[in-house]
Amino acid sequence: MAIEDLLSIPEIHDLVAMLLSTSDYLALCRVSRQFHTIFIPKIWSRVYFDRPQDLDSFEKGLSRHGSLIQHLRVANQAGHNRLPWRIRQYCIGIVSLVVLDHNIQIVSSLLFHDDTRTFEPPFRSLSILELDLSTDDCQLFLSASLAAIKASRGSSWASLHSLRIKTARYRAIFFSLSDFLRTFPNLRQLRLHWMTLNENKTHKDANMAASSSESVNWIHGLHELYLPRTCISAPNLLEALQRLPLLQSLHIADFSNYDGIQSVFKNLHIFCPHLTTIAMLGDGHPISNDLWIDLFRKSPGLRGFHIGNTGFNDAALRMLQHHCGDLEELSISSEPAVTAQGVREVLEDCPRLVRLELWLSGLSSEVFVGLREWACRRTLSEIFISRLEVRTNDHEQIGARLQGLENLRRLTFGCDRGHMDMLLFRQRGQAIYPKLEFLWLQNMEPRMTAEQMGQLLAALPRVHEMTILHCLSDEAKEWLQHHHHHRHLNIHAI
Repeated sequence: MAIEDLLSIPEIHDLVAMLLSTSDYLALCRVSRQFHTIFIPKIWSRVYFDRPQDLDSFEKGLSRHGSLIQHLRVANQAGHNRLPWRIRQYCIGIVSLVVLDHNIQIVSSLLFHDDTRTFEPPFRSLSILELDLSTDDCQLFLSASLAAIKASRGSSWASLHSLRIKTARYRAIFFSLSDFLRTFPNLRQLRLHWMTLNENKTHKDANMAASSSESVNWIHGLHELYLPRTCISAPNLLEALQRLPLLQSLHIADFSNYDGIQSVFKNLHIFCPHLTTIAMLGDGHPISNDLWIDLFRKSPGLRGFHIGNTGFNDAALRMLQHHCGDLEELSISSEPAVTAQGVREVLEDCPRLVRLELWLSGLSSEVFVGLREWACRRTLSEIFISRLEVRTNDHEQIGARLQGLENLRRLTFGCDRGHMDMLLFRQRGQAIYPKLEFLWLQNMEPRMTAEQMGQLLAALPRVHEMTILHCLSDEAKEWLQHHHHHRHLNIHAI
């Protein structure tokens, strides 16, 4: 059977496409008309345009292939007011739209028709919308747009399942969390960054207000709520959580009323019985161990826990391990009271842990002692350790200990000080991480030579993405530019 006949089978060319880069697609499109028909949708299904100087050629491409675009990212288009019109005209099948542009006029033209005041979206199939509005006038635009959409009861935005909005730092908008939920009734994921949400519960516009019975009884099907760096009072959050019985993931930070967190913790298991992931990033205000213990005891089904800057300590960590034995993700950052011994005790008794993040200053390499006894050594596939403190004579032992992580696929490593060499990746001539696919290294001393860089690549045969910051000598950087192109490997080195 000829290769053309094989690729005529949709399942086959989808498998082939997974292994190819964009440049490969372009080359194949020039082989034959059949290949062009197969692979041109792969090229145009995801588009990221951030080069205003190429606007003319991009517009020509839109006129021919715009209907193939499903995922579009647009950035840095200030002053090019005709682009939104072209996108609305040709990109009729957009499912995901990301706008990274600080020009409010561009954003407004992309999202709303110019000839109406109903704020209907030009993309009927839009499911994911992400906006980066880090400008001083973003709050007026957001407040007016959201109010207009809410007044129309959001019927035109019924397909929107994911909404992510980032504003300038702590911009207040005239909208509450409950307002967001009412405006977009079919959302499954909501992310609000750097906002100060309105605390006022009164709504003067009669068209925007629901009936009194609806106000009491309405619920929402949201699954994921992320409020990083968004100011919201505990009573306001608690009011919204009462309407979210299907919530599975909650990320909260920067309470404007920190004392109210006690009521939030005590009622989480009642309002959100399906909650499996909790992330709490504080401002240094300590949360008592009694609150943590009560939360863990009432949430035995917890699968993911992310904590930072809250006064969390080893005692609370032990309670997490005791009550939530099925934990799959653990992330701890900026918690000086958490020690290597405390982390190690948790790892020894969490058999399902898949992802571990430790962003702790001066974390001792003793955390790896007894790795072969870890209950999670066969399930752990992602490790992020930002500031490991390594003693001069300890690097060889670390290499030997890490051999037990046979299924590790993503590794991020940074060192405060100390000596780390290739024993991290090769022990007695054999690769320690045979399944590793992603590697991030930072601040390693002494810096690697070209020979060591070659040994590193040889020891990581399956890695396809690598970031190396402040780890390479000038000789190694030059060598890297000429020797990594023989395999599909994306390397970023500084």
